[in-house]
Amino acid sequence: MHSLRAKDPGSDGFQSLLEDRLTAATPLEGRILSLLVEIINKIMVNAESAPPPGPLFPPPAYGEEPAWTLMPKTPAVPEEKPPDRPFPSLERQEIDSRIKEAAAKHGVDADLIRAVIEVESRFDPQAVSPVGARGLMQLMPATSADLGVRNPFDPGQNIEGGTRYLKQLLGRYGGNRRLALAAYNWGLGNLEKRPEALPLETRRYLVRVEKAYQRYAGETRTPAVGLG
Repeated sequence: MHSLRAKDPGSDGFQSLLEDRLTAATPLEGRILSLLVEIINKIMVNAESAPPPGPLFPPPAYGEEPAWTLMPKTPAVPEEKPPDRPFPSLERQEIDSRIKEAAAKHGVDADLIRAVIEVESRFDPQAVSPVGARGLMQLMPATSADLGVRNPFDPGQNIEGGTRYLKQLLGRYGGNRRLALAAYNWGLGNLEKRPEALPLETRRYLVRVEKAYQRYAGETRTPAVGLG
């Protein structure tokens, strides 16, 4: 969830976020869903044939600050800040364990959750975007509050909340991964009110997540060779 999903802190922005959350669990059906799929698929033809985009947050060179800490934070990040070393012993295996728990609980493909986390935060629980999205799945403050995530820098809470929201979006769009991810990045209201205006950032986001998803799926489903 990046800058294109950010809303102004005023009443209009809050109302838009609230409407997104209230409608996320309501499935779209029939012709409306078909038209939305058709529009997005046509838009994505060119995006998928373009040269692969670079990483959203390139890994910093040794000794350099991550890209998101160098970018200007506008609008200002709210008061809550990530602790200096929130989970010093946290290993990738622990994050993966929490991914599996959330996947099993909500019925979402664990490889999809991994792909979203890779693109959103590169598995950094402390990641804060220029617009204030936080943690592994880059939850905005209003979204975190609605999902009951008290500490978005806690990997377990963040993954649980982000996965639950992904599940809602997949349910709304009949399991269509592309639409669910577009709504996750750009906002449900934006996607459904003007799908033909799908921005470049979201198109690239969809390509990145899909490539990561296919890579993780290949790793987990390819049988081991030379064993036994």
